[in-house]
Amino acid sequence: MTDRPQEIRRARVLGNFRQPREAKKQLSSGQRRDGNDKKHLEFIRSLPCCVCMAHGPSDPHHLKGGPAAGPGERCMFRRSTDQWAIPICRVHHEVVQPVHGQSERSLFRELGIHDVYGMASALYKAPKKDPEAGRRIIVANRMEVICDD
Repeated sequence: MTDRPQEIRRARVLGNFRQPREAKKQLSSGQRRDGNDKKHLEFIRSLPCCVCMAHGPSDPHHLKGGPAAGPGERCMFRRSTDQWAIPICRVHHEVVQPVHGQSERSLFRELGIHDVYGMASALYKAPKKDPEAGRRIIVANRMEVICDD
């Protein structure tokens, strides 16, 4: 035996870090959240723009406010699920994309869409192989814009 005291080695700790709690369930890249559906996004892309009725392919715009911002829908760095996607052309998508929250609803009203959240919900429930049904839903949710000449 040696007369030296034995050295006790400890792991180096840099900063005041806690031990990680139980790991949260992370979705792997192959899994999709409830409400996300590739076939629905293909259906949305096949529809005309809900603002100007320009024929597709349209961009799917994921709504950010109202029910689309509810629990489990949006959070930091995560868009709302595909059930809140609406068809919109590239030009109008660039107008709408920077708008957030409740101002999104008023912007869509200015653009002639009466109930954008109702339209997104109806499109999600529509038969995916019937673009004509999707077109009827878009037309039903558009407001008549009255021009004074």
